[in-house]
Amino acid sequence: MKKMLRKRAMVLALVFSMLAGVFGFTENAYAKAYSWMDTATLLPAETAMGGVFTRTGEKIYYISVPETMDINLCVGVPGTKTAGVLIYGSNGKTLKSFYGSKQWSYSKKNGINFFEYSARFSKGVYYIGIKNFGSISKYALTYSAKLAKKVNLKNLKRYSSTSTIITWTKLSSVTGYEVYRATSLNGTYKRIATASSSRNYYIDRSITNGRSYYYFVKAYRMINGKKIYSYSSAIGRITLSR
Repeated sequence: MKKMLRKRAMVLALVFSMLAGVFGFTENAYAKAYSWMDTATLLPAETAMGGVFTRTGEKIYYISVPETMDINLCVGVPGTKTAGVLIYGSNGKTLKSFYGSKQWSYSKKNGINFFEYSARFSKGVYYIGIKNFGSISKYALTYSAKLAKKVNLKNLKRYSSTSTIITWTKLSSVTGYEVYRATSLNGTYKRIATASSSRNYYIDRSITNGRSYYYFVKAYRMINGKKIYSYSSAIGRITLSR
């Protein structure tokens, strides 16, 4: 948890530094019912966005979830500024809110207040509203996601005297797969191949007899120009006799 917060603190601190001195936003506080949906800003997964509040108001972003995904949202507000964070469904109904409740977790790191929420989201469009109370304030928002499915590693065996073959079960609605390899269970896994969605195997021809190799596979889907990954398969091991 501490490592994750340190990473988020660095990302959000960078966003804040980019916003330094920028106070040109105009704010229409509490627009008429649901009219804010038409002007909401798309928030792609695996990205960070930020802005500046001018007095009391609400910034609205939306995320498009094409299939069930595990999503993490994190809002950072510096100093002692007070903020509220809400998630709305596509019908405008409030699904989750943070006003001192425990629906969102709260922490503070390097002078930044973090409001964080992680949950499994079904297919749909969701809106994230960040409310500001009081004077001018900067804020940053990060959104990360993972496909709520896992690759099943089927088989791992010698293919020839100088190669191995890794096979897995195909997943629906994915763009492709990535294969990773290491020479020890807890070693550094490096991506060695990318396969299309129509493939369910990879032949690794860069092996050495007498060594052990460890593999795992994960799928990905391109969403709004970003690679969103599935959960990784179990790790498979093969030892090649001389």
